[in-house]
Amino acid sequence: EAVHTKVSPKTTGCNSICDNAHESCSAQSFIDKVNLEYEQLHLAFEQQFWASRMATDGEEFSEEALKSAKMALEAFLADPAQLQETRRWLSNSEASQEEQEVLSMFERTFNCYAFEQSSASELRAEALSCEAALATARQRVRVQVKSQGKVMKLSPEECHAQMCSDESEASRKLCYKGLQSVGAYVCKSGFADLVRKRNQLARACGYSDFYDYKVSRTEGFSKEQLFQVLDALELRTRDALEQTSALIAQKEGQAALEPWNTTFMLASDVTRKLDSYFPCEHV
Repeated sequence: EAVHTKVSPKTTGCNSICDNAHESCSAQSFIDKVNLEYEQLHLAFEQQFWASRMATDGEEFSEEALKSAKMALEAFLADPAQLQETRRWLSNSEASQEEQEVLSMFERTFNCYAFEQSSASELRAEALSCEAALATARQRVRVQVKSQGKVMKLSPEECHAQMCSDESEASRKLCYKGLQSVGAYVCKSGFADLVRKRNQLARACGYSDFYDYKVSRTEGFSKEQLFQVLDALELRTRDALEQTSALIAQKEGQAALEPWNTTFMLASDVTRKLDSYFPCEHV
């Protein structure tokens, strides 16, 4: 996913003419240029992404358009020229302290996407194609559920919403069982291929796997260090979780701890009252 950075406000920049048409004539003009290009590419990606997730109608929205928008955004972030010019301005004494701070954020962001080996760039492009194919397949997933006497074919998102709001435990259980079938479906639809391709990419860059690659580049520390943090977090919250589970079982019965019941049981009265205004058919 794209790494978002907070940048300084855009200014009208410099009026001089640069010697190199591909380079900016001041640190601020470079910052403004990057801001503008990133904003345009990211907006195009976000429009396609949410149109896909919300099943928005329109000829301009498609999985192919989503794939193209994501590839354009990543190509911009992975462009070595962006990283080179960022570092050029970082080493330039003319940049102000504020500009230096913004440029440092640019450097970290671009470095997250940069590939020194051409083979890694090719693997990333192949992985993006796998991601797009899998997203297309997942959009077709429908789970058949019977609720209040009606048979409905629901998307995974609708199943989640139904589990949160449906008064019928039988319906919630059907939604949960339906969601379990999604895993097998995506595995048959290219998920394993995507995992293999991502791991090939990560190993080509010197990491143990794709998770290690993403954590190290984005967060700045290794997968092992992250697991140490998460293990400590789990240990410190384990007693609270067990106590909460015991209270729920005491109040609502042992069945409340079944995975299709917990979210529903934890929902507040206000949430349940609001649910009638957001029926599952409109998810």
